[in-house]
Amino acid sequence: MLMSWDEYIMLIGHTVNCYGGSIKVIGNTESNSTREAIHATEQGFAVGMHASLHINPYYGKTSLEGLIPHVNSVLPMGPTIVYNVPSWTSQDIPPCDQEDSKEPQLGCPTLARGGEAGFPAALCAPSFSEKVEFVNIVNEIGRVNFVGKKDAQVLDDDDFILIDRY
Repeated sequence: MLMSWDEYIMLIGHTVNCYGGSIKVIGNTESNSTREAIHATEQGFAVGMHASLHINPYYGKTSLEGLIPHVNSVLPMGPTIVYNVPSWTSQDIPPCDQEDSKEPQLGCPTLARGGEAGFPAALCAPSFSEKVEFVNIVNEIGRVNFVGKKDAQVLDDDDFILIDRY
């Protein structure tokens, strides 16, 4: 991290203050340390972020049994997006196949959704067909409603390339 956690939380707060009325601010408050992830997520929501983004731990790899309590510790705080990129983390979060749970939780076969109406948090890896469906919804809503220069597209693990620095 190029900033301290305090500086990063200040940046989230500044972004919310400047742009939070026109865009949703999603703060990457993930940490390999559960304690740090909890603290950063609490602070991020305290300064107004709309959702938190978490990726499964990539330095201190854990089992699915270890991942579930790690992620579940931040889910009750607000809308949470769990980003599944097995090529980065060497761990795949399995897709879920049952109806939504009423309580936010991570763990298959349950798909949990939490947070504000209209801003659900996907708490398990979507299937490729669900990604395609999302892109179709974005395209139907119209480009004018989104920030960014590129159109929405479906990306899968094979679309990411890791380049070693050394």
